[in-house]
Amino acid sequence: MAKVHGFGMFSGKFGNQVYFIRNGKCFVRAYSKKREDPNTWLQQMQRARFAEIQHFLKELQPVIRIGYCTPPPRMSSYNEAVQNLLRRALINVTAPDDDHPKFIIDYSNAQLSRGIIEAPLLESITRIGQEITLIWEDDLRSDVNHPSDTCLLVAMMSYDKVYIDYNIGQRSDGIGKVTLPQDFQEPVHLWIFFMNNQVELRAKKHVSDSLYLGKH
Repeated sequence: MAKVHGFGMFSGKFGNQVYFIRNGKCFVRAYSKKREDPNTWLQQMQRARFAEIQHFLKELQPVIRIGYCTPPPRMSSYNEAVQNLLRRALINVTAPDDDHPKFIIDYSNAQLSRGIIEAPLLESITRIGQEITLIWEDDLRSDVNHPSDTCLLVAMMSYDKVYIDYNIGQRSDGIGKVTLPQDFQEPVHLWIFFMNNQVELRAKKHVSDSLYLGKH
């Protein structure tokens, strides 16, 4: 509310203007609402969530485009993957004395694809040096599956160090093999899923849900 001073001078807010007195003179300026603190704890939490997910997905975007090949209307494959990670795989690890919120990805719940053909029914996994061998059941089990379904493998040593093999074997082979690069000496997190490469990837029926295999 504006106040009237002597000699016809004002101070304070009046409508969309602010009056103030300086050195015996009356000035006016447009009123601008004070911006809310852009760095509240809740806003930091939101930024931390998305920063962690974006870092995790940085090297996985080619896989996400395949694994989430049919996102919902008005949503991209990447955005659907982000939504899925937010819902399933993000863990708040903020300690009481932390200055900033911290989140990590639960690898076991990180889904890199979703679909209706059946994922590999894994029988064994072995790693000798850089070579990883997977054995899965070769029985089709369902008419949504195809003998030619190919197995895609993702090996992650860190968020910034990812190896992708788009075809380590077909469903009918019952076996898949991959040789990791020489700089992948440490244990890696592994995911696999089947995709039907005989048709254009346009529907959930052309990919399976991803399967997390643990660290090997």
